[in-house]
Amino acid sequence: MIASEEERNKISEGKDIYWFTPGWMQYRQFVYQGWDKATPNENFPRHSGGAVMLDAVGYYDKTAESDPEKLLDFADWMGIAIQPQAATLDRLLRLLSDEVRKK
Repeated sequence: MIASEEERNKISEGKDIYWFTPGWMQYRQFVYQGWDKATPNENFPRHSGGAVMLDAVGYYDKTAESDPEKLLDFADWMGIAIQPQAATLDRLLRLLSDEVRKK
């Protein structure tokens, strides 16, 4: 919803990427609830291009400055590198607005 397929293809340069937003990291205890220690190892490493955080709120930079261990811990848990990608919420707003107009 934040980045179109075309935008994601441009960012990924053909690599297999795990896409997520800051909330997925901040609330991982809920997002990945019920995952045992083996589940991340089974899921994330297949994304050979790593992980990209689509960040429209500056979460990655703020966390890198104030609590870099949090980013490192999440990357270690995933078993793949995390790269930030600045984004806007314009596309999401447009998609939601289009749906409201339909009703």
